[in-house]
Amino acid sequence: MRLAELCEKIFEEKNVVTISAGEITRYTELTGMEISEEYRFILENYTEVYVKEEYGFKAIQQSPFAGEDGFDVFSDFIGLSGRDNFFKVYETYTEQLPQGVYPMAEIDGGNLLCVEAATGQIYVWLHDEPEGEDLFLAAESLQNLLERMEKMPKQKTKDSGVIVEAMSLSEELLAALRNYKK
Repeated sequence: MRLAELCEKIFEEKNVVTISAGEITRYTELTGMEISEEYRFILENYTEVYVKEEYGFKAIQQSPFAGEDGFDVFSDFIGLSGRDNFFKVYETYTEQLPQGVYPMAEIDGGNLLCVEAATGQIYVWLHDEPEGEDLFLAAESLQNLLERMEKMPKQKTKDSGVIVEAMSLSEELLAALRNYKK
């Protein structure tokens, strides 16, 4: 499937952004990588646009944060400008990120999808895990990551079987509720 079709399928909307030559130069100097055609397309059309809620991907190496069904999810790609841009995110995590690995997208819990400069491979990076246990190969490339995106199966909610028969509140809480002014 073509890149534009993949993006239309998985992102909520489009957000057209102009990338300046200065931002590209700064990114290239910092990472040692040229911005790929695929990444530039996403940065120019889908920066800070959320992935549709029902979409996720099955990483090549499943992270401990993947759901029971094996799917990982990420929220959005990090742009080169704006409030939470690549440079700010990189500065925040520079001491923790493995050498040669750079942030690309945000995942719940402060974790990131990152690109490895030497290979172009995409990794799930877990910021709270010890070094050496913090990277999980998500995809061979950005294109491959997008191709791995699919609708996740609906999660069935389990009934816990617990029935609350009675509940008591403290006198202090009841007094506070009675005195609560709207």
